[in-house]
Amino acid sequence: MVTSNYIADSDREQCTGCGICSRACPVQAISRVPDPEPRFRKFGRPAIDETLCIGCGVCTLRCKPQAMKLHKRKQRVLHPETTFERIILQCLERGTLQNQLFDNPANLTHASPAPASAASCA
Repeated sequence: MVTSNYIADSDREQCTGCGICSRACPVQAISRVPDPEPRFRKFGRPAIDETLCIGCGVCTLRCKPQAMKLHKRKQRVLHPETTFERIILQCLERGTLQNQLFDNPANLTHASPAPASAASCA
């Protein structure tokens, strides 16, 4: 999943507790937690799960009091520039780069060659 370099955050002072942000989130990254404050009694207070939030900004667009804002992530997200770079990075993550280099990686002829000694080169 591709994420952005931003993450949603809720301003507690401006939030009215309407629950629209959690219903609008396409990945269900905004849950509602109970809060004793009167404005949060019906739907609860929004809580953003930073591991799920992709930073799309849908919640900020739907929030009427503009309590939801996007902030820069602590760690920058890098995206591959080309399809080749994306495939290589995916193969490195999964440990399947050999499948891109060889037709049959299990074949013994594809094993890495032994280092040549200095005597054999003379």
